[in-house]
Amino acid sequence: MAETSPYPYKSGLDFLRKILPWLGAAFSGLLLTASFPPFHTDWLAWVCLVPLLKAIEDKPPAEAFRLGYVAGIVHFITLIYWIVFVLQRYGGLPLPAGIIALCAVCFYLALYIGAFCAVSARFTNLPFCGLFIAAAWVALEYARAHLIIGFPWCLVGYSQYRRLSIIQISDLGGVYWVSFLVVMLNAAVFRFFSSSNRFRCKTFLNVAFAVSALVFTALYGSFMTKEQTRPPALINAAVIQPNIDQGLKWDEAYRANTIDIYMDLTGKAAASSPDLVVWPETATPFYFQENLKFEDMLFKFLAENKLSLIFGSPAYEQTQEGVKFFNRAYLLSPQQKKDFYDKVYLVPFGEYVPFQTILFFVNKLVPAAGNFSSGTDISPLGEDHPAPGAMICFEVIFPDHARRQALAGADFFVNLTNDAWFGRSSAPHQHLAMSVFRSIEQRKPMIRAANTGISACIDRMGKIREHTDLFSREIMFCTVDAAVSPPTFYARCGDSLTLTFLAVVLLLGLFLSRRLKSRP
Repeated sequence: MAETSPYPYKSGLDFLRKILPWLGAAFSGLLLTASFPPFHTDWLAWVCLVPLLKAIEDKPPAEAFRLGYVAGIVHFITLIYWIVFVLQRYGGLPLPAGIIALCAVCFYLALYIGAFCAVSARFTNLPFCGLFIAAAWVALEYARAHLIIGFPWCLVGYSQYRRLSIIQISDLGGVYWVSFLVVMLNAAVFRFFSSSNRFRCKTFLNVAFAVSALVFTALYGSFMTKEQTRPPALINAAVIQPNIDQGLKWDEAYRANTIDIYMDLTGKAAASSPDLVVWPETATPFYFQENLKFEDMLFKFLAENKLSLIFGSPAYEQTQEGVKFFNRAYLLSPQQKKDFYDKVYLVPFGEYVPFQTILFFVNKLVPAAGNFSSGTDISPLGEDHPAPGAMICFEVIFPDHARRQALAGADFFVNLTNDAWFGRSSAPHQHLAMSVFRSIEQRKPMIRAANTGISACIDRMGKIREHTDLFSREIMFCTVDAAVSPPTFYARCGDSLTLTFLAVVLLLGLFLSRRLKSRP
């Protein structure tokens, strides 16, 4: 006869001990997602990794990787769930195929959080563990932004886009410095509450260092957000948000109506005598370069109203290799001058299909042309100052692109986008949040025109001065100060200093962890 344990509750406790780390990892993934818009709980970013760090404490690297991988999968599935909607509605994929595609992307992105945990598990018991853990996180954020196809969507620093005093350090080290600060505070909170003696030197050092960094950041932010005394160069702009249904945008039967909507709204805007009118990405549902009649009509309208126009249109060029298609932004002036910029950073699966020899069965989402080609010239539009630097769609999430445009002479940024793909999901809100950082990093204001929203006006301190609602047809008037300003520290140095710092800190952390492990 089998014996029964006199302590049946022990098996239950053992099960709970085994499952708690996995629940903590999944919980961290949910908290991390909840830190980003449209949720107004960005404060969660400062503690969202605490359950995950507790879960990997004293775990071998392999088990820590698995826990981090679970956290990553939960986070990315709840963050970019809108991929399913986009692929199903506009890519023509059935729902199961869309879910599989989402899972494939998330399983890849989760590798970075898994790797973070595998490395950070070595650091949790070190003095200044917050420094080493933050370095590991930011290093892997940078890797995610640049490896394979590069996808720097919603790095943790972006969650703080409304905390202007905190994010001003972006003009020194970009969004990565904000991410570093956030993760270091997470590590300090973890160390404080997981220590049996909260007043031990090791715990005190972690908390003191993190709090000191936060205080310095806040003081720097307070100083930088004070009014600057310099002659302004004001531009009065009108942003046209036409709210054109993505399902009708490329319908030839709807083409004339689309242009009528733009011209009607632009005519109303012209009554307020703006200097500049901005239409969104691919505003013309045809190749503008072919429609000379429309071009003549626009130039006549601009000359009569003494204003300039920036808008998006698909374009093409005939080359020796064949026809190349581009996602283009045009600048038309009242003096009948024309300039253009071709998008450099293309949306994978939206404007081209990566690894096409392998993914030959996948169709891209944009129906206007074949695979788009990347532009090569990042010069500002036009020859006069203030000069606009154009960024099309998700180019705005790449810090180095804005940096190169600022160094090339851009005095302010114009972001043309079409977020109709995303519907009423969280993506348009997140896209706007990331745009804020480009203005701070380069100290250049930004005018953002989105087909269905969210259009916005962002000043050089990252404050959203004006914005529209989602899926509304409206005109947004705004004034930006595009006065010439010297390059920021981040513009001059880019990420080189940050990468050097991360490499030194991580090597030191690995050395100390190995030395600690070798002690008897």
